[in-house]
Amino acid sequence: MKQIFPYERYLLQREPFFEGLSEETWQILNDKKKVIEYKKGQIIFHENTYPTGVYFIESGIVKKYSLGQEGKEHIFYICSNQDLLGHHALLSQETFPDSAAAIEDSRIAFIPEQAFLEALQQSKTLSDRMLKNLGHEFGACIHRTKILAQLTVRERVAIFLLILWEKYVLFLDAKDTPTSINLSRDDMANLAGTTKESLVRVLHDFKEEGIITSKGRSIKIIEPLALIKVSNYA
Repeated sequence: MKQIFPYERYLLQREPFFEGLSEETWQILNDKKKVIEYKKGQIIFHENTYPTGVYFIESGIVKKYSLGQEGKEHIFYICSNQDLLGHHALLSQETFPDSAAAIEDSRIAFIPEQAFLEALQQSKTLSDRMLKNLGHEFGACIHRTKILAQLTVRERVAIFLLILWEKYVLFLDAKDTPTSINLSRDDMANLAGTTKESLVRVLHDFKEEGIITSKGRSIKIIEPLALIKVSNYA
């Protein structure tokens, strides 16, 4: 039986959000959408501001984060191609609970509120996917809380390396070759819920064990099955 690597499992389960919609629904969305090119590090939206629409990542990688005491970032989710942003706040008619910024140069479609809500009302397929998406994201949030509360630093770093790998595979469309993860050590430590010093030690161990290679901030996963074993990834 063929071994399915984590990124392959993710891609097999993934359903493009706007794929297979009726021509009428497509027209509602496309007539009003605006495609914006965001440079690496550029802010897409700020927390505590009101949404005027939703954002759909056509290509790129985005971090979702909030600011804590003394302006320290708390990263809790990484998004990539085909992910939707800002819909929680729009649907609840509340301010954004988080900020979003491009980790890599990204191409993102902005869909105004009226067009998005009209498409949801018109299309049962789209509304069903929205409910499924909201449920999945809630489950992912609970799972992440368990990871941070119950696992060791080594296990957490292994899991989030696999998650980042999935995101960069989607972004670079490079399933057959080792994909480089290009994220600052501060951001990686923040995502894994540890200190930069602890993260660096774990990455050094993984490098010594032949699981990863690194050059500067770039990391390549050489032995994904070893990371799966470390993380107890099922």
